[in-house]
Amino acid sequence: MVIRHPKTDRFWYDSKYPISLQWHVTTNCSNYCKHCYMYDEETYADERKNTLVLDALVKILDDLDIFEKKYNAKFIPIEISGGDPLLRKDIFEFLSELKNRNKSFGILGNPDLLDKQNVKRLSELGIHHYQLSLDGLESTHDFFRSKGSFKRTIEKIRLLREYDIHCNLMFTLYPSNASDLIPLMRFVAMNTQATTFSFDIGVISGNAKSMKNHLTPTEIHKLFTQYHLEKKRLKEEGYPIFFREKSNFHKLINFENDLLYPLVPKNGNVLSGNYIAWNSLTLLSDGTALACRRMPVRVGKMPEQSFEKIFLGNNLLKKFRRPKNFKQCNTCDFYAMCRGCSSYVYGVTKDPFEKHPLCFRNLISKKTNENENIQEGPPLGTTYEEEWEYIYLFNQISKLSIFLKEKDFQYTYLDLAQDSKEFLANPFAYIKNTKRDLPHDQIAFLMQRFSDLHNTIRPNANTTDPIADYIANCILKGISQT
Repeated sequence: MVIRHPKTDRFWYDSKYPISLQWHVTTNCSNYCKHCYMYDEETYADERKNTLVLDALVKILDDLDIFEKKYNAKFIPIEISGGDPLLRKDIFEFLSELKNRNKSFGILGNPDLLDKQNVKRLSELGIHHYQLSLDGLESTHDFFRSKGSFKRTIEKIRLLREYDIHCNLMFTLYPSNASDLIPLMRFVAMNTQATTFSFDIGVISGNAKSMKNHLTPTEIHKLFTQYHLEKKRLKEEGYPIFFREKSNFHKLINFENDLLYPLVPKNGNVLSGNYIAWNSLTLLSDGTALACRRMPVRVGKMPEQSFEKIFLGNNLLKKFRRPKNFKQCNTCDFYAMCRGCSSYVYGVTKDPFEKHPLCFRNLISKKTNENENIQEGPPLGTTYEEEWEYIYLFNQISKLSIFLKEKDFQYTYLDLAQDSKEFLANPFAYIKNTKRDLPHDQIAFLMQRFSDLHNTIRPNANTTDPIADYIANCILKGISQT
């Protein structure tokens, strides 16, 4: 039985270039979390003082529409954040405008204003997901955020699910809450109806600048390994929650476990990993554009500047797309699939291109020579169109319908639904054994797709094998278009 998975595959089947926009629309917040990046001294005062009115937000939306049409792109979904977005008085007017323009959106917010009326309105507007934070078990979480926050969050997960809204949980990792991560995974699986859970390493920005202690690469390696083991145990025990792998360091664990090979494509430098400048941007509530919200470095201002000018013309963003600017990642075999977290590096060193102090690649004995395949990017003086052409090499999604017209690719794609582990461990040996003639760009596509399918397709109650069903659906769609 072929099941088209709701809320996710509609994006995957879209050949438009996907861009993730995190849009902070207010600084108003009922909490003052000990690790919140919003209060960084570089941006907070201006953002607080100059929050854009609704007309200015609409003007930005007009510009985003222009960019989508000109460059065959799609903002999917737009992540609305703050502060707490629900504390903005005209938030539902803004969300209605998004819906009228057929723009999918999610919200990253607090539980405090999630009453039945607001949740019902969000459901009627077609919200894609609502993200809440859990930064530990009750005492730890409340220490980071506010007393009673843990219980309020658990209560509001139930309310969101009553209205069939996906609830994503996010854990921000610091030394002071690291011991809570694995127990929290089990608690969430056993006691909530949350759709997904993920974690990332907390940066040193905003309020978190007071948190001086750092984990070590060895500690990070151990913790990530434990996360994967607990994720596997909970899945085997039948819990439906989906544990995502957000940090790029998860790829190192998968490589160590023969679930990924860090292939570098020949017609472009990256397949996945650090999305800064490739397909993501952040807007603050005063219109300031950042490469990433967790790195307070300005790259432009909307609506004064167009998205096109910022995304395709800013020199810092261009540098993120050229391997030579990275001081260690550009010689690593995982460059095409990782590149660490530039925001964490910036928080520690003030140089986002420096060596990542938590990288544990050298703790893994397995080696490859993929670093020899990293190519130089174009010079910085590209036109907007030339820069977009270079960026578009990153768009693996659009290639599927083209590749599916070839029989060898179709058969391989179907085979990988059952034996992807062998392919992920050694893609070139696997293809050789199939005696099929697949060019390098198709092998790179398959590596990118199958190394990430387990991280993007949520379990579905209507099927025992959602990945196999997804692949079958892709094949049928591809064949129908030939």
